Amino acid sequence: MELFSTLQVIIGGLMIFAGGIWFLVECFRENIWWGLGCLLFSPAQLIFLIIYWDRAAKPFGVQILGAVLMFFGTFVSESGMN
Repeated sequence: MELFSTLQVIIGGLMIFAGGIWFLVECFRENIWWGLGCLLFSPAQLIFLIIYWDRAAKPFGVQILGAVLMFFGTFVSESGMN
């Protein structure tokens, strides 16, 4: 069971990373200033997400799914130790 939870955490982390890169690509596709703003100033990502929901929803969803996988992988790992 520990191997399964470890794999969940690793896959979740990779999904968060891939979703973040995909999100930045969408920002740069819109405009170089959006890309630089989202890369250097985190609140710009939230603004981009709200304004360009149609373009940013899928990468954001991948990040959320990765976070859920990491959460449950960590929860299973911690609860299995008891």
